[in-house]
Amino acid sequence: MADRAARLAPLLRQTYDAALAPAAWGALVAQIATTFRGAAAIYAHDPVNSRANVQEFASFRPEFMRSYAAHYGATSPWSQAFRRLPVGSVLTRALVPELTLETTEYYNDWLKPQGLRDALGGILDRTGPTSSYVGILRAADRGEFPAEDKHDFRLLLDALLQAVRVHARIARASAHELALHQALDHAGLAAFVVTPGNCLVGHNRLAEDMLRAGRALRCRGGKLGAIHPRADDTLRRGIAQACRTLQGQTALLPLPGSDDPPLVAVVIPASAGASASFAAGLAQTALLLVKDPSRAPLPSGAVLGRVFGLTAAEARLTEALAAGKSIEQIGDERGTSRGTLRSQLKAAMAKTGTRRQGELIALSYRTVGFDTGEGRERRSYGTLPPFRRSPPPNPLTQGEGET
Repeated sequence: MADRAARLAPLLRQTYDAALAPAAWGALVAQIATTFRGAAAIYAHDPVNSRANVQEFASFRPEFMRSYAAHYGATSPWSQAFRRLPVGSVLTRALVPELTLETTEYYNDWLKPQGLRDALGGILDRTGPTSSYVGILRAADRGEFPAEDKHDFRLLLDALLQAVRVHARIARASAHELALHQALDHAGLAAFVVTPGNCLVGHNRLAEDMLRAGRALRCRGGKLGAIHPRADDTLRRGIAQACRTLQGQTALLPLPGSDDPPLVAVVIPASAGASASFAAGLAQTALLLVKDPSRAPLPSGAVLGRVFGLTAAEARLTEALAAGKSIEQIGDERGTSRGTLRSQLKAAMAKTGTRRQGELIALSYRTVGFDTGEGRERRSYGTLPPFRRSPPPNPLTQGEGET
């Protein structure tokens, strides 16, 4: 019993590692193959569309995995039998009668050429028509899986099911986080996540730009601070208050050596929506949102065109007017007559349901933040802690159709 526990312990540790790190699933499958002395894989079947998808495999020859994904997975009689069983079921060769199995193309053209015979597996997930499995195939000369292996596999399958659930929750949370960070970028808000003591633990793209510019804020030794001494003290006290009392505060961040207006900062508790029992067990954090009034995002001509059906010329004119330019300035810059521009303005107001130029400009500002950001430069600076993170790929659904 002690030997079996020692054999399973590293495998179970790797299972929990895989729940947190998508890249660890490959090593986990390799360890499964070694522990159970066979060839192992995680794969998915979609019988409705006759597709199979292999996510990770170990001890199989790659060409056989490619042929499995391309053809044999969809024809496997085991896969057809597995469809009737619930998630968490242990799968064995006995689910398909021996004589039935040996008459199939799957057995004669895929299993037999590899010298594989006995099977042991489990159903990990089912989403719509697609079922995901972990499977181990053992060579005929190694004999059948003994009862001890089947018992140990049951323990492993329970851990794998938990790992899949944890991984799915992390993926969903990461996707929500990514959407929020991109929304802050589009709204022109630099966002910093800080702990008591001003330790910076996260930021978005605009925050990176603001720190690199060094106009009002800086990050030294992992701690966020304002360049202006008085503003730094106000910021420090605001962050401490937000973390301690869950109350927000507004502050102005002057720009030393500049005549530009100060940045507007709002410090709010990041865990204000958490229940008291949940928040009590976590280090409190605060969210610092900073806006530069002199660099506020302007309406996008491309967005105006898509939203209101403006022509390219009408959208460019509206965009320029929103930036504070007059009809005369726009005409001089573009070499376009005032009459033509006024006709375009009249057409734009008709399409947007506005009657005055000021109403058109005000309406155009309501579209700020709806730009898709396509083609926008994206940078990441290694000296700053990451904030924008891509959701980890689900090992049960990624790489559709690939091996």
